[in-house]
Amino acid sequence: MFISSDYVFSGKKRLYTENDRPDPVNYLGKSKWALESILKILDIDYIVARTSGLYGKGSSTGKKSFVQFIVENLRKGIKTDVISDQYSSPTLVDDVANSLFALSELNQSGIFHIVGKDCLTKYDFARYICKEFELDSSLISPCSTASLSQAAKRPEKVRMSTRKLKKITLNTPVGVKEGLQIINRR
Repeated sequence: MFISSDYVFSGKKRLYTENDRPDPVNYLGKSKWALESILKILDIDYIVARTSGLYGKGSSTGKKSFVQFIVENLRKGIKTDVISDQYSSPTLVDDVANSLFALSELNQSGIFHIVGKDCLTKYDFARYICKEFELDSSLISPCSTASLSQAAKRPEKVRMSTRKLKKITLNTPVGVKEGLQIINRR
C-alpha cells in the first residue's frame, strides 16, 4: 500500500479519474508519481491511495493537521491567514483507513482515489472548522497563494473522482461538515 497525493495532478482538468495521466507541478507530485510508476511495472499486487488534505483528531508524528492548526491558533486568539485560491478535497483519515482495509479485504489492486466529497478552499474549510468548534471566524483572513511566497508551486484546483472506490467497496468518504463532527465528538 502506498499513500499518494492529489499533487500528482496540475489542476488544469475539471475532474480527475484514476485513468488520467498525472502532470505534477512540484517535486512532491513528481516523486509520488515516480513511486506510483515503479509499483505499476513491478510484478506485485499493490494499492495506491491518492488522497488530499488529510485531517483527523491527532497525529503520532507530532505534525498537526490543518484542523488542529486552525483550532489551536484560534483558541489562543491568533489571527491566521488562510489560502483562499487553492482548492482540494479535505479527507478524514478514518475514511482512508477504512477504504484501504476494505480494498485489502476484497483483494483489490491498483490506483484508487480516496478523498472527501467536498472540494473547497482552505479558507472555506477553516470557516467550517470555526462553526463546528465554535471559534471566532473573524480571526481567519483569506489570502492568496502568491502572498505566502511558498517555495513549491501548488495546483490551484484538484478534484478527484471516487466513483471507482465507491463501486468496489461501497465506501463513500464523508464531507467536511460530517468529518469535523466526527472528530469533535472524540
